[in-house]
This record gives sequence, C-alpha cells and structure tokens, in this order.
Amino acid sequence: MSPRSFAMALLVLIALLLGAVGGAPAQSGPIKIGFITDLTGPAAQAAKDMVNGITMYLDEIGSQMAGRKVELIVEDSQGRPDAAVTKLRKVVEHDRVQLVAGVLFGHIGYAMAPKVEEYKVPALFTVTAADDLTQRQKYRWVIRTGWASSQPSHPFGEYVAKTLGHRKVAVIASDYAF
Repeated sequence: MSPRSFAMALLVLIALLLGAVGGAPAQSGPIKIGFITDLTGPAAQAAKDMVNGITMYLDEIGSQMAGRKVELIVEDSQGRPDAAVTKLRKVVEHDRVQLVAGVLFGHIGYAMAPKVEEYKVPALFTVTAADDLTQRQKYRWVIRTGWASSQPSHPFGEYVAKTLGHRKVAVIASDYAF
C-alpha cells in the first residue's frame, strides 16, 4: 500500500469512527492518532515512508478533520513486540489517542492486538499480512486493510496443479509471522 493510500485509509477510518458516534454531542479537542512503527531497525526506511506519507497528507488537508485538529503522535517500536506494547500503553494511557496505526510486521501486530482489545481502541494495521489478526482470532478492535500472507498460496497452487500438472509440491518459506 502506498503512503498516500495508507493516509487515505487512515483518515477514512477516522471519519467512520467519528460518524459512529451519531447523535452524541460534538467532542472538542484534537483527534489523536498514535502511530507506532519500526523507526529503527531493518524496516526503518519503510516505517519512515509511512510516517512521511501520513504527515504529507495531514499537511495537505491542514491537519483538520470534521472541524477538529488531527494530532499525529509517532512512536518507535524498534521492531520489538515488547517495545511496541510499551508504546501502545503510552499513547493510550498518557496521550489519550482515539486511534492506533502504523504496524509493519506480524510479530508486532500479534503482540499489540490483545492489548488493543483490552483498551478498546480502534487499530488500523495496514501493512502486516498476518492472517490471524483478522481471521481465526477475530480481534474486534483491529482492522487490517492489506493483503493476507496466505493469499498468494492459493492461486500459485491452482496454477501449479492445473497448468503445470504437478500433484505434489514442496514449498520452502520462512517460519515467521509476516
């Protein structure tokens, strides 16, 4: 997902969340987004691209939505599940964010999802492809907008069986929650 597409998905989610409160009185103060991503470590460049994408979009719209200022609070997960959960706790309990986003990898998403459920704060996971975040485990407060890591297997298997005529195939892959 491109940084611009990510930014659009994030802001559409915010709009939906604001609309979900329906007849509730208008809230004051900024809309706070906790953006937890791997700013250091092997995925730092991808994380910085994500932050740049959402920042550019917020600048483009004047950091306003529904008449309220949008405040982006960026935290570094260091690519470590324990650090990600610590940062999640900080943005929810201290910064009082209304939305969490920015997760790149499955191991971070799997660590954060149970705490997201506990806090009942919406979380937009756009890049992580870990199937169980939105399939078998069904975390209610997690929205995963990207592809699932199992998706490429199905058309590949069909192609190998029907087009190439193979009945048995060995697959070598990382045993990693992407």
